[in-house]
Amino acid sequence: MKAELDMNDEVVALEKAYYDKIDWEVQENANIDISYGGFVKFLLDKLLKKESVLLEYLPEKAVKMHFSGDIHIHKLPHSLYLPYCTGWSYRKLLLSGLVTPTMVSKPPKHADTAVSQLVSFFCTAAQEWTGAQAVSAFDLHLAAFIKHDKPSPKAVKQMLQRMLFDLNYPTRIGFQSAFTNITVLLDTNKQFLEEDAVVAGRVVGKLEDNLDEAIMVSKELFKLLIEGDALGQPFSFPIPTLMVTKNFDWNGSKWDGLTDLFFEALSKRGSAYLLNGNAAEVESLFSMCCRLTLDVEKVKNFELNSALEDVEEELRKSRGARGLWAVPDATGSIGVVTINLPRIGVLANGDWEKLLSLLDERIDVARDVLKVWRGRYKQSLARGLMPLTKRYLGHFNGHYSTVGLVGLPEAVANFIG
Repeated sequence: MKAELDMNDEVVALEKAYYDKIDWEVQENANIDISYGGFVKFLLDKLLKKESVLLEYLPEKAVKMHFSGDIHIHKLPHSLYLPYCTGWSYRKLLLSGLVTPTMVSKPPKHADTAVSQLVSFFCTAAQEWTGAQAVSAFDLHLAAFIKHDKPSPKAVKQMLQRMLFDLNYPTRIGFQSAFTNITVLLDTNKQFLEEDAVVAGRVVGKLEDNLDEAIMVSKELFKLLIEGDALGQPFSFPIPTLMVTKNFDWNGSKWDGLTDLFFEALSKRGSAYLLNGNAAEVESLFSMCCRLTLDVEKVKNFELNSALEDVEEELRKSRGARGLWAVPDATGSIGVVTINLPRIGVLANGDWEKLLSLLDERIDVARDVLKVWRGRYKQSLARGLMPLTKRYLGHFNGHYSTVGLVGLPEAVANFIG
């Protein structure tokens, strides 16, 4: 009875703190506005993100280190149940259509439907993950529909404008926008151009057949990113990732002025990520979201303990890395635990061996947390908490466990005194 009264008092106090903005965490996230959804998220954070609660799920040492600031376990309390970020196969969505527990859509036959289904997919999937949702080769996959429908540039702009507005409305838990990422490839990745193009659930050639249409899609998209919304505000999502490889059109000779649009959008809005394919094998590396770059070649070297024979067969057949989708259906990160490097620098105080020992200790703790997370997410998948993920992904075999680092320059300064 006393515990119930204490809980009631706490909820009342939290309500006042939210309404009066007394607690700094009310406005801690720039992506969340004051709203009922934001209030519910605030309550969950305060009631579940407690040491006593987390000790029921995580190793004691990890919980102590989190609250002392030695490590940071991201996305609590939702990361108790849901993983972090993932990429999806746009091709798979185009082949099967959008199938949810409540509504079933056939494979899209036209460009506007292909865009609409992707928006609905992103917004629905964002309820099953705590971080970013991504698809690759958005321009090339949509280009096949553009060739089929032959819409005017104005019509293409209109469907992309709807996408930008719809993906920036606050549809996600906590009254925030879904964090979404799309990759614009054009002809920067030759291996990807050999993938199948799909319209109306059927293969209609190769992606390389539609490069002119992909240029049209990209031009209209970046014009819109430069314009912004009705108030001139930038569109936060989806964040385009541009592949910068030896095939990038630096001198503007083959993409019909698109390169200038890219850099105008970057200079005015900061609207894209640039993935450096000159410094790394772009077929093996893929940008997922905030500074998370995945090396899928390493994933393929693991022996997967999976009953999905088609996944294992695909891995056996795949020799060279083929981008994000080299591990069917996708890859990503189940979660992130970040290590406080500046504190290690202070504690080590010039002792290199001590620094390595402290770092090893925290990496081990982070690994223990991520192992627990992976087991819990498998349970979430099996128990029906992630119906869309179960249908379109089915496993987390291709997903990394991510250890993050913060404050390396400060750590060096602290270490050398």
